[in-house]
Amino acid sequence: MNSLIKLPKLLQIILLMFGFWSYSFSLPSQTQSTNNSPLDSLRLTQRNREDEEIHGEIETGRRPGCPQLTHPLTPIVIHQEQPGNRILRFGRTTQEHPTIWVYIPYDTAMLGRVIFDLRDRDQKLLYEFNVPVRNTPGFIQIPLNKDYPLEIDQFYQWHLSIDMYCSENAPAQFDSTSAWIRRVSNSSSEELIYDRLTELNNLDPNQQQSALQSLLRELGLDSLQNEPMSHCCKPE
Repeated sequence: MNSLIKLPKLLQIILLMFGFWSYSFSLPSQTQSTNNSPLDSLRLTQRNREDEEIHGEIETGRRPGCPQLTHPLTPIVIHQEQPGNRILRFGRTTQEHPTIWVYIPYDTAMLGRVIFDLRDRDQKLLYEFNVPVRNTPGFIQIPLNKDYPLEIDQFYQWHLSIDMYCSENAPAQFDSTSAWIRRVSNSSSEELIYDRLTELNNLDPNQQQSALQSLLRELGLDSLQNEPMSHCCKPE
C-alpha cells in the first residue's frame, strides 16, 4: 500500500528533475544566438579599439571610363601603405573646426556635384553640404561646419564624393576619398596634420606655398608639390 502511494511522488521528482535539466541546457544556445549578431560583433570590435588610432581604409585605383590621371584624388593627411593595395589615412587636431585639404585632379568643367560629409565613429551622419569647387586641378580647402565643434578624444570620418563627366556624351562617373580625424587636447606636431593645414590659411601666398610643399614632402606626397591651390571652398 505504501509503495503505491510513493510511486506518484517518485515520478513527480523524476519529471521535475528532467524539466530543470532541459531548461538549463536550453539557455546557452539562446544566449549564443543573441551574441552572434554580426552587427553586435562589429560594434564590439570597434568599441574595444578605444586605445588605438583608427584610420580610414580606401582602396586605390583609377576610375573606369576617365582619362589616366597624373595624380589621384588625394586627402592631405598621413598615409600609411598596407597589404592588399590599401592605404590608411588619418590625422589629429586640437581645434574644434579645423580645415580639410584635398587635392582634386579633375578639371572644374568635368565636375558635377561635390559633396562633403562628416560622420562619427559609428558612421552616424552629422552633416553634409555641397562644395562649390573652382579652379581645379588643385588643392581645395574645406572648413568644417561651425555649428558642430569636434569633441576631444572623439573619432570622426569625413568623406568627399565627386560626380564627374569625363566626356560630353559619357555617363557620370564617381570618385571619392575619406580620412579619419581625431580631436585631442595635445599631441606631437607630426600628427597634428589638420592643425598645420589650418594654419596655412594665415600665411601670405608665398609663405603658404612653401609651407605646403614642406608638409607634402614630410607626408610622402612629393609628387603634388608643384600643384596649384584653388583657394576655395565655402559650404553651400
